[in-house]
Amino acid sequence: MLCDPVTDGTAARVQDETVIWHKDYKTMNKNVGSLDRALRVVAGLVLLSLTVIGPQTPWGLIGIVPLLTALIGWCPAYTLFGIRTCKTH
Repeated sequence: MLCDPVTDGTAARVQDETVIWHKDYKTMNKNVGSLDRALRVVAGLVLLSLTVIGPQTPWGLIGIVPLLTALIGWCPAYTLFGIRTCKTH
């Protein structure tokens, strides 16, 4: 999978309801690669399972974070540190 831009959901509508993305709207570029995404899903599911089995503490809810970053393919921490694990064009 290539690192294509993911828009922030901001669009302009014209008369015929066509969605046009304006060039000035912010976009986030995907920075999480395929292997990284798979590992995040596994880690997220393991952490979430801790809320049901094992110590059964609410700390397992932290597993939502890796699941969400895997889902959208963008990690804010990677952006801060300039890390990219996905292939570019």
